[in-house]
Amino acid sequence: MAGVTVGILSLTMELRKEPRFPVQLTVFIWGVDATGVKFAQVAQVRNVSGRGALLCGIEQPLRPEDLIGVQYRQRRAKFRVVWLRDSRGPEKILAAVERLKAEACPWPEEVMAVSKAPHGAQGVIASLRPGT
Repeated sequence: MAGVTVGILSLTMELRKEPRFPVQLTVFIWGVDATGVKFAQVAQVRNVSGRGALLCGIEQPLRPEDLIGVQYRQRRAKFRVVWLRDSRGPEKILAAVERLKAEACPWPEEVMAVSKAPHGAQGVIASLRPGT
C-alpha cells in the first residue's frame, strides 16, 4: 500500500507548477456558494505555495472553478477552486485553490520562510508577484 501512496504523491507533485509547504494559517474567505448564497467565514490553510493553497474548515458547498476571496492579515486575493473534498470530520470541506494571475500572493513572507531550498527559491519568488 505504501508504494501506491508514494506513486500517487509523486504524480501529484509532478502535476503542480511549484512545491507546496505545510503551514498553519487562519484566513477569512468569502464568495457565493454552490446554491447561489453569499458566504463569509474563517478557514484554515494547511499548505501554501506562491500560486495556491489547501484550505480546510469550509462550511459552504462549493464547486470546482468557483471564485472565492481570501484575506490573510491585511492582504486580499481572488482564488479559483481547483478541487474539493468533504472530510466528513472536523476539517469539514477541504479545497485546493489557485490564485488568479492578476492577484498578488497574500502570504509572501510565509512562503519565503518555509521555502528554504536554494534550488526552488527563484521559482517561488517569481510566483509571489501578480501575473505569474
